[in-house]
Amino acid sequence: MSICVITCHGFTGYPEEMEPLGRFLEDRGHVWHNLTIPGHGTTPEDLRTKKWMDWTAYVGSEISKKLAENDTVVFTGLSMGGTLTLWALENFPELKGGVTLSAPVEILSWPQRLLTILPIGWWISRTDDDIRDINDPEQRSLHRAYETFHTDSVKELQKLVKYTKRNLQRITQPILVVHSTKDKSIPLKNAEYIHRMVSSDQKGIMIVERSRHVLTRDLDRNEIFSKINDFLLTL
Repeated sequence: MSICVITCHGFTGYPEEMEPLGRFLEDRGHVWHNLTIPGHGTTPEDLRTKKWMDWTAYVGSEISKKLAENDTVVFTGLSMGGTLTLWALENFPELKGGVTLSAPVEILSWPQRLLTILPIGWWISRTDDDIRDINDPEQRSLHRAYETFHTDSVKELQKLVKYTKRNLQRITQPILVVHSTKDKSIPLKNAEYIHRMVSSDQKGIMIVERSRHVLTRDLDRNEIFSKINDFLLTL
């Protein structure tokens, strides 16, 4: 039985960061559908114009299309894509399961959150280490993401994260939560919280040690991909 796997990239990222996982799953007979979230794959200025509900509306539309075409649909995403995975499971009980990779349910400390309340906004320039949060040197050189983003976009991400975190107990489908101890962008406690709060009877957590944030392009990727495939075969 083939399974349709929808994959979703992270905040300021490009859909290509999900290609290693998608190709791996295609090679094992699964149907792969890769998303490009509004405001991504274009420019930081375009991203600034998008609201969090633009992101969820697009994701919801794509899920509905795939549910109409396939008996078994699973959602998986990296970073913000992982948060959107949680949102999808909360709002589409027809989904058979989900996999989160480096997913945040809390992205800002309290002092940082206070900054997002200010009526003014500003552009944030990113360091190379922030853009390429990857240990694998070859994959690190290939990875790309926006070099700047506006605090307005962070506010929208925070709204998505807040909504999703509040509704984690709605999730009852099988779920696999994957995170790295060396993730410099999203602390491991996010994965532990997700695993603890979802209502799923079938829930697993995979903690890796060699990779950083972009798990789909880092040193543990093959082990993670195999674990995801094993998870899919249980659905």
